[in-house]
Amino acid sequence: IAPARTRPLEAKDVENEFHKALNDRILPVRVAGRVEGRLFVQERTLRKARQAFWEWAAERLQADHGVSAGERGIRCFEEMYSRTVEGPPVEHCITVRVAGARANPRQGARTTRALNEPKLEDGDEVVLPDFCGEGGLAEVRRHISECYNAGIRRFRVTSLWNLPLLSDYKDIAVTASFPLPVANSLAFEELRSLNVDRAAAWVELDRAALDDLVKRLSGAVEVFAYGRIPILTTRAYLPAKGRVTDARGNGFTIAVEGELTRLYPDKVMRLPVPKGAHEYIDLTHADPGEQETSNVNIDRSWA
Repeated sequence: IAPARTRPLEAKDVENEFHKALNDRILPVRVAGRVEGRLFVQERTLRKARQAFWEWAAERLQADHGVSAGERGIRCFEEMYSRTVEGPPVEHCITVRVAGARANPRQGARTTRALNEPKLEDGDEVVLPDFCGEGGLAEVRRHISECYNAGIRRFRVTSLWNLPLLSDYKDIAVTASFPLPVANSLAFEELRSLNVDRAAAWVELDRAALDDLVKRLSGAVEVFAYGRIPILTTRAYLPAKGRVTDARGNGFTIAVEGELTRLYPDKVMRLPVPKGAHEYIDLTHADPGEQETSNVNIDRSWA
């Protein structure tokens, strides 16, 4: 394989070659190819790669002969899980989200703001919205472009639909953040295949599950350490607004935010940050040092 001088290898070349099966026992249904860069690959090199692949596939088919579907599923899971290994230790990072005229009160921490906030000169990254109707996609794309041109190179995604909007930017870093949940290492592997290099642990994990996740994905896990998170988000009309209480006396605030209505609890969520995890603080709906806090499920025993 060498740099191409004239005709570079194209994805369709790979697809056409791998559509040729070794025999009629295994046939391809769909082949999707991707070529990065301008490369020259001889036809015989591509042919040998295709033959080696189909020989491997035939061996696997023979090895699985007589094995139940359940056993094959377990083998597949074990193979996937074995690929998920501890990453190298990285420097602990603290990120604080602020809004409006509020400045980042945490000295030395990174600052993140909403994608559409005009004040970007103090921002190290931006947060994409968790909801967007079809008619709003063009505006989100425009804001992403503006942030990129302003020098932003880390983007925080909050929903899977965010990721295709970032696919054209090759020199950026991506964090998966609340409310996009990552509860285990296999979920992170899926996100990593979509160019996510850091992900927030789901806020409802208990201490043991959180510690296991951080150990498994050292350097790639972020903990939502402090903030008031919405426990309900809806586009439906709610007849009530402002502060409400439930039958047990717990207090909540109903806030209308653009097209969405969210329900926020009185208590701020505060979670411990295990060694090896990054820390995320959200001050958009909370003040630093509030006294009424909740650690959600962190100390809950599931035994």
